[in-house]
Amino acid sequence: MSKISYDFVVPCGRPETERARKMFKCLSVITKNTQSKIIIVGNFDSSIKNHYPENFVWINTPTLLWPAANRNKGAKISDKQIIIFIDDDCYIEEGVMEEVKRIFSCNDGLALLGGRITSNNPNYVSRSLD
Repeated sequence: MSKISYDFVVPCGRPETERARKMFKCLSVITKNTQSKIIIVGNFDSSIKNHYPENFVWINTPTLLWPAANRNKGAKISDKQIIIFIDDDCYIEEGVMEEVKRIFSCNDGLALLGGRITSNNPNYVSRSLD
């Protein structure tokens, strides 16, 4: 894989205030680190689109769908070699995208790459395989 190209797909959850705040943080971190297309899929207030740059593609679903259905809708729109799925209440830490690019550029046959999920919420349960 010579030049690494990718799109982000962000499935939106419920459009309540707390979730919208988390989505804003997620999208802010992504836009700081990329010029790639960012595809947001879900049931949201269309006025939110005014706060984001032109490289955002918004797919508003008429009803609230499960995250997997939203991911699939976003994946169908992507035209890149790599699709990065990130939930709207998560964000990418500094330096992760450089590592993703490095790993894919060194492994032509690589089809899937996962990362560690962490949380500051004491009620959150996560399991990571190293």
